[in-house]
Amino acid sequence: MNPKAIEVIKKILSNIDKIEETFGTSSEYYFRYKGITFSIMRAFNREAKWGPYSFYVYPLWDVSSSLSGIAQLSSQGTLDEPDMVSYNSGDYKDAEITKLFEQLFLELQRKHSRIDDVFKTILEE
Repeated sequence: MNPKAIEVIKKILSNIDKIEETFGTSSEYYFRYKGITFSIMRAFNREAKWGPYSFYVYPLWDVSSSLSGIAQLSSQGTLDEPDMVSYNSGDYKDAEITKLFEQLFLELQRKHSRIDDVFKTILEE
């Protein structure tokens, strides 16, 4: 459990428009923020000790490489520390922190779908 990870989540949430790119799978969104690669995953069908959300940091991932490449390696189970560092909502026994994980997942879902652009296009008429 690292409190700095929660600070990072809060910082990203307060600057969601600074997310540079996204790539989504059925349960995980990969993204870049300030040139650093992250992902947020939602999984309700796993052990309770992990909680429903995980936040991943990929500190060594080359920014010129694709987010889809990370997703593929992750799905194969070939990423581990130091390539990937995980923070699970279950590590934090505070419901407010779990809500931060959830909020980040929902914001990435919204950003990835570009729904705000759709609404803006329609409402600008």
